[in-house]
Amino acid sequence: MHLACTGVRFLMDEDEAPSSLSPRVTTASLLMNEDEVCGRLHPTTSRATEEIQGKILIYLTTEQRLSMNATIDTETPVSTQTQTPRILDIIAVMFVAFLLISNIAGTKVTALDWGPIHLVFDGGAILFPLTYILGDVLSEVYGFKRARRVIFMGFAASIIASLTFWIVQISPVGPGYENQAAFEAVLGFVPRIVLASITGYLIGQLVNAFVLVKIREKWGKNHLWARLVGSTLVGEFVDTLLFCTIAFFGVIPGMEFLNYIVTGYVYKVGVEIVLLPITYRVISWVRRREGLAKDEVLAA
Repeated sequence: MHLACTGVRFLMDEDEAPSSLSPRVTTASLLMNEDEVCGRLHPTTSRATEEIQGKILIYLTTEQRLSMNATIDTETPVSTQTQTPRILDIIAVMFVAFLLISNIAGTKVTALDWGPIHLVFDGGAILFPLTYILGDVLSEVYGFKRARRVIFMGFAASIIASLTFWIVQISPVGPGYENQAAFEAVLGFVPRIVLASITGYLIGQLVNAFVLVKIREKWGKNHLWARLVGSTLVGEFVDTLLFCTIAFFGVIPGMEFLNYIVTGYVYKVGVEIVLLPITYRVISWVRRREGLAKDEVLAA
């Protein structure tokens, strides 16, 4: 990026050589008259200008650039460096891990009776809501493109896990191994369960991320709670309905099946709402770690 073509000029002390640039970049000023800048710079100085600009901008935080209203070309090396995610990989690993653990725990259906209240849900409901919280963090901080990439990573990991368990299941039993039936009961390949899991997960998470981003685009960056709760209401509904219907329709009888769907959905949405203050803090912490301003999204 050529400085003369951006309409941005940084003023330094005359006795300060370019090689001695320091974080005193806060004294920088803007010149928005592009014609004046282009007229003052000779073409042969463009490379030196780029080097000076790079040394200056390396000290700028995102907040400083925003406060100065400077237009920074995203193709410059400095901009590319500042846009590289710092902890996206950690969030992605946690997201996929929670998904795989929930898929295994979901093979057990549990029923609780609290007086007149009768609840039916699967073991995956304990941890799976956290994947939606992490999904909200991904969409809110890193944008839909990166969130979608992590969602597809989880989808691929689920398929690999299912195929691995199936291969182990059909492999010959070795001498002394007496838990084949238990292995098949917990980790055995059940096509209907696998199809329900990956379908509900993939469509539900994509819908969750899409709704959150669209709410932000339509109503702006305020009211984070509305984005988090609204996207969860829609995403969890799609996920729960698809999974329960594909996996257990006709297996869990009559009203028990309806109880299963309603309990799972209300529980997952309830967890999101109860953990909303924590979600706020996590999103704020992730933004600070990424060097972002409040409500800023890390450009892909």
